[in-house]
Amino acid sequence: MKDILYIIYIACAGWLLSPVTTEAQQPGIRLSMGGASVGDDDSVSLSLHIVLEDIRVPSSRSLVLEPRLQTDGHSLTLPAIVVSGRRRARYDARALAVDPSTRIPGSDCYRRIVSPKKGSRHEIDYTVRVPYTSWMRNAGLSLRQISRDCCRGEVL
Repeated sequence: MKDILYIIYIACAGWLLSPVTTEAQQPGIRLSMGGASVGDDDSVSLSLHIVLEDIRVPSSRSLVLEPRLQTDGHSLTLPAIVVSGRRRARYDARALAVDPSTRIPGSDCYRRIVSPKKGSRHEIDYTVRVPYTSWMRNAGLSLRQISRDCCRGEVL
């Protein structure tokens, strides 16, 4: 029993001392924190480095990656990164052209990648500045992933 507790302790210590790079649920997504700072104008600057390797989505689907700041009861969704299949990108563009007030997840995206090729690698230096509020002091950063098709989105 002591051996098992010792192994768990060593594994947890190694995990806590590892660099700030985290793997998201999808195997080809790596997210690392570049930095965060509060400016003189009471705004928070976040810098992330996101690497997408060999991301494949079917033509009629899209993958929406939403960075979020969140803490007890408060949440702020930052502009998304959208990886779309060729048909899904066309459908979304058509829906926005017909009715610009349509709310499509990822419509206010930071970057859109359409029909990524097999074996491709996309490195995104994600920098955003948002107004600072007091709840952000202890906020955590998470990456929400949404898989979308024609009618609905499913949080992964």
